[in-house]
Amino acid sequence: MFKAELCALCGDCLVNCMFNEYTRDEAIAERQALMEGKWAPILHNCASCHTCNEVCPQGANPWDLVSKLQSVYGEVNTANVWGERALKVDEERPKVLAGPPPEPADIVLATCTIGETAPEVFDSLLYAGLPKLVGPAYYCCEPLEFFGDEEGVRARAQGFIDAIARHQPKEVVCYHDGCYYLLSFRLPEYDIEAPFHPVHIFEHLLRTLLKHRDKIHLLNMKIAYQRPCSSRNTPWKEPFLDELLELIGCERVARRYDRDNALCCGDVLFFRGLMDRANEAALRNIQDSLDHGAEALVYLCPSCTNVYGKPCPEHGLPLYHISELCQMAIGEK
Repeated sequence: MFKAELCALCGDCLVNCMFNEYTRDEAIAERQALMEGKWAPILHNCASCHTCNEVCPQGANPWDLVSKLQSVYGEVNTANVWGERALKVDEERPKVLAGPPPEPADIVLATCTIGETAPEVFDSLLYAGLPKLVGPAYYCCEPLEFFGDEEGVRARAQGFIDAIARHQPKEVVCYHDGCYYLLSFRLPEYDIEAPFHPVHIFEHLLRTLLKHRDKIHLLNMKIAYQRPCSSRNTPWKEPFLDELLELIGCERVARRYDRDNALCCGDVLFFRGLMDRANEAALRNIQDSLDHGAEALVYLCPSCTNVYGKPCPEHGLPLYHISELCQMAIGEK
């Protein structure tokens, strides 16, 4: 949600853009145009990486205005896989909410779309014993906002909470970063209170491996981490990742495109048909990883595989989800 009353028109959002270059004066001029509801070049060129939200000194969420105006001017739309998934949510969630109550559980695993598209991911000690929330009723719908439909996310947020709450959990482990982002960052903006605590997958994996420390075989591997766009709004979870990597014997190489300077995968550019820009950013990121000695690229958001799935192996850089890396450390892969 863009907070116009907090915007000081300082231009920091665009000056610090990871995909476009702006002088201070150019940045201020474009932000002024956006504040007036006018079209500006950033509406076409934005990669939806959320960097501007993280660097805004006022917490005004400048990307949220970009996203809204992208929809107004036809730069993005939901005529894609997530538009179709949202329709499935609208069809299936009422059925779940009207159905018989499930068995209560203190902790549940929110799988978002992964529980249907790749259920084998959860056949692991890492998720043993966790009731898994699977199906469209449990889709967070957060990706809709990348296509100019934050209102669609907001409209479905309470239903998402209600579907999960039927299980009466105290904690909800979020496999997908987008689910955690919605529960921990967006819900307060929407004045929606969840009756449970969201747990990021980093924290869950760390907890689980600490319980099974005797099964860990140090990987002794240098890795580059691909920080996703949604993580820009929830930076407090980064220490969990650093501790987790140390626990399994991985060194997160210091490089140009990591942490505050992370380079988004550009998957939204891919969806918008701007494949050349997405591929160019991916190659920069891959080369940066190799230049700093990384032996693998570790990702969190499944969407990153749309862009990195092909060029990483082509450049001799294996691509692993953080969960896969942990499975390797306990001998499951």
